[in-house]
Amino acid sequence: MDLHGVTLLDSNSSPVYIPLTVAQALPNLEELDVSDSTFSEVQLSSSSVLRKLNLSNTNIRTLTYSNQPMLEELIIDGCTSLETISLSDCPKLRSITVPSSVKTIFLGNCESIESLRASYTGSSRIISNLSSVTVTACPGLKIVDLQG
Repeated sequence: MDLHGVTLLDSNSSPVYIPLTVAQALPNLEELDVSDSTFSEVQLSSSSVLRKLNLSNTNIRTLTYSNQPMLEELIIDGCTSLETISLSDCPKLRSITVPSSVKTIFLGNCESIESLRASYTGSSRIISNLSSVTVTACPGLKIVDLQG
């Protein structure tokens, strides 16, 4: 099977796991879209070939991904329950826009990341919940806009 993308529509199950066996069965999976669903967790196997992951408007609370060498685009718009983001060893990820609900951000060894921005809602241009931002070994980071 030469499947390159999966979009899950109208799903009400939770959590979603993308286990190693699925990754092995779908070695060319480059795009996964679980947006507008009730998923609260999406796990990826290390070293997947996934290039685009759309988690918009899901119920995820924690986003922890490491060793994702091909991940270029991570979409988390509208994730109002998301509190923790931890991304490491994602060398092709170029930018991330975080929802205003986020409390903790960790970025490590994301060499190509150029921008870290907040997604503002309403008239307030501040992420009031944000308590910790840690960035290490991200030499391409040029823009950090978390307060407008």
